Amino acid sequence: MSYIIYVVLPWIFLCLFLIGVLYSIIKKLPYWWGFLSCAVGVIIYLVGNEIVGGYNGMSLSLIGALPFTIGLFILFFLFVGSKFQ
Repeated sequence: MSYIIYVVLPWIFLCLFLIGVLYSIIKKLPYWWGFLSCAVGVIIYLVGNEIVGGYNGMSLSLIGALPFTIGLFILFFLFVGSKFQ
């Protein structure tokens, strides 16, 4: 179960965020900034978790939470802002 949560799920999220970036660029939507920021956060997490490992990898994985969270806020505010226009 931990393998699914810590390894498989981040790769699924990364694929979804990259598809979101491509779809947003093709359709000329402003959401690609949020998807890109989330993808960068997941990439930093994967580098820290799978390549570096150990305590240094855990700290790098926590640093990846910042761009991921910023990307979620961007997506949320763009979505909510489009509903009120």
